[in-house]
Amino acid sequence: MSNATLAYDLPPLPSYTLHPLPPLIPGIPDGYLAPVLLVIAYWAASGIFHLCDEWDLFPQYRLHTPAEVLKRNHASRWDVLRDVILQQIIQTATGLVLTLIDPEPTFGKEEYDIAVWAQRLRIAQQAIPTTLATLGVDAASLASRMSSSHSILSSTLLGGVYPALTQTILLHGQPTTVPAFAPWELLAGRAIYHLLIPTLQFVTAICIVDTWQYFIHRAMHMNKYLYTTIHSRHHRLYVPYAYGALYNHPVEGFFLDTLGAGLAYLITGMTCRQSMWFFTMTTIKTVDDHCGYAFPWDPLQHLTGNNAGYHDVHHQSWGIKTNFSQPFFTFWDRALGTKWVGGDVSARYEKARIAAQRKADRDVKPITGSQATDSTQASSAKPYANEAIHATPTARAAQGTAEPRVPAGKATQQALGSRQSILDDRHGGGGISVLAEETAEEVRAQQQQQQQKPRRSLRKRTTSSGLGLKGFADRVGESLHGKSSGVLGVDSGRSCVRGTLRDATKNAWIRGHFDEKYGAGKLELAEVKDLSTEGALDEAVKGNGVVHVASDLSFGPDPNIVVKNAIAFTMGALHSAVKEPSVKRFVLTSSSSAAAPLKFNEPYDLTPESWATASIEAAWAPPPYEQDRMLSVYAASKAQAEQAMWQFVKDHKPSFVANSVLPDFICGLPVSLEKQGYGPSNTLLQALWNKNDYFRVLYPQFMVDVKDTARLHLAALLAPDAKNERVFAYAHNKTWTDWIARLEQMYPDHQFPDPPENEGVDMANVTGRPRAENLLKWLGTDGFRPMEESMKEVCDTFA
Repeated sequence: MSNATLAYDLPPLPSYTLHPLPPLIPGIPDGYLAPVLLVIAYWAASGIFHLCDEWDLFPQYRLHTPAEVLKRNHASRWDVLRDVILQQIIQTATGLVLTLIDPEPTFGKEEYDIAVWAQRLRIAQQAIPTTLATLGVDAASLASRMSSSHSILSSTLLGGVYPALTQTILLHGQPTTVPAFAPWELLAGRAIYHLLIPTLQFVTAICIVDTWQYFIHRAMHMNKYLYTTIHSRHHRLYVPYAYGALYNHPVEGFFLDTLGAGLAYLITGMTCRQSMWFFTMTTIKTVDDHCGYAFPWDPLQHLTGNNAGYHDVHHQSWGIKTNFSQPFFTFWDRALGTKWVGGDVSARYEKARIAAQRKADRDVKPITGSQATDSTQASSAKPYANEAIHATPTARAAQGTAEPRVPAGKATQQALGSRQSILDDRHGGGGISVLAEETAEEVRAQQQQQQQKPRRSLRKRTTSSGLGLKGFADRVGESLHGKSSGVLGVDSGRSCVRGTLRDATKNAWIRGHFDEKYGAGKLELAEVKDLSTEGALDEAVKGNGVVHVASDLSFGPDPNIVVKNAIAFTMGALHSAVKEPSVKRFVLTSSSSAAAPLKFNEPYDLTPESWATASIEAAWAPPPYEQDRMLSVYAASKAQAEQAMWQFVKDHKPSFVANSVLPDFICGLPVSLEKQGYGPSNTLLQALWNKNDYFRVLYPQFMVDVKDTARLHLAALLAPDAKNERVFAYAHNKTWTDWIARLEQMYPDHQFPDPPENEGVDMANVTGRPRAENLLKWLGTDGFRPMEESMKEVCDTFA
């Protein structure tokens, strides 16, 4: 027998023979079984949750009620089923393609691969003496002292020298003695081969999938075209349920899910059977994230922070541009600042959280994975810092009107950007109706919660219950511009004012109020039920001057109705006035929205030649006419009605002088607070006083006192030099930040909310402001009423 220990520094590797790997299920190749397992896992897991839905099991852990699934989702069960099956067909086809390019699975090389790792460990041991020497330890002497009691450890310390470990092999037909592996080397090799390498493959694949899906998913939200064209389909499910997890556009289904998982499989070098485990686990995790339940015993909801509650935020209108991570971990959301930081803002999460707490008899983590305090403690608002600047008026309005209310700070920016995405999705399942539906459900949850708690205040809380889409749209619209309707006729010969109204009985108090204050006969009321009727105002305009304040304030989205109504009302008043020879003046109540572009933090000139052309273009964009364009339509109605008046004056050259008044945000008390209430503008100030975030609905703009607005109408009617002018009722530049600071000085004992973050400012140079102030002085005033006086007049009624 020859000795080859000197020729072999390392134990030799065993030979091996490869054999075809028998399939797990006879007759079905593993490559075909793998994609089938995904389908089985998907429907088995989602079927369990579906039974919980249908049989109303565990309702205490539901994130949403069954009614919400029916009311708030914009995709039918059939639509979801169809698209999921289509995606699974794509997945299966991709899996079969991978089977064709994969080598045939074999076995027989396992012991060889284990020996390779054992051999690598033997090589690595050669560095031990040198490493110990750098630490001041003599490896040789240490090994010598341990050789009798721990021979294997002694050999390891010597750098992997095992003279006693040999084996006999046949080499060229002759028995030959060669080095052998230590038992621990083979054991470690097996652990590396069977445990460590698969674990690293799985962890790497998870990181690849999470990274791929995060950045593709985020791009589909940050890019308006990708969202509205492709990804918005998935978000038609505002209340996710288990088997809707793969409800996607086919393009998204392939690129986001199938391709990402396929790349992870190829890059990590998984075997087909490893892929069965990985893909099946990924599928079940995705289903679990969309299940709609916060189960305290569900391990998948506790292994990582990415669970059903975390992902549910992403499906809500206020969180749709947050929590992009899926399906495993949330490290990208945390690293790049896209994790929702507003806490459990929805009352609908409260029930599930309390139930889980009772079950575990201990405090549980928030459903959303965040606390409300995270919003103000966030070091930066990135990547949402510019959401307020880019938001449309409708989104700004909805931000203060829609429920749930979100805490100040970064969460406010996240919710604003998310709601803007919903409004941008005009052709999919988005639009303002989504915000209205969610608001209604949120209010119901709040009311149920209040019924279960002792009443802490005698003050009745105002909610949006029963608003419906129309009511919600009106509320959003009213928050930006006040309501007024009717025509005032001034007859100087009789020293009286004639006003029109739709219902004289309902508003009979007006006559009594004016009779008491100014004497009988100073005010006449004329009932005009329909301003669109030809000649409806012929009698009402008899006198010396006409002030036309009526407009279509339905805040509907169809310009063919709203804009045309506003023009028709104005033209009807003009035609009636031109038929009455006694009329010398005609004043139209226009609006700041007819002239001002929505610009913030950017200087611009606002002149008599300014028109809201962007709003007009947006209003008349091709249909469908979704509710989210209502504010553009309103602005277009005011602009085009005023333009129609000026065109009428140019074409017909009437005997009367025409002027228009363009008020911005109006502040001040109405004629009768008891009869008229605070009105939409003062309601915002009341919300601020009560620390209700509803006040944040209004973007930065100018303000004017209600009495100054009335005086400017009077000046436009009476001032001899006011001829064919646009009178800009822009008194003071207003931001909530400034108002809160002033109010804190006026009412030091009252606690006010924090101002909006990164609010911005309207930097308009209103060239017509000095002219408006001179008209007020012509009436004997000192000019525009100071801002503090207007604010205090209203706030004193709250205090």
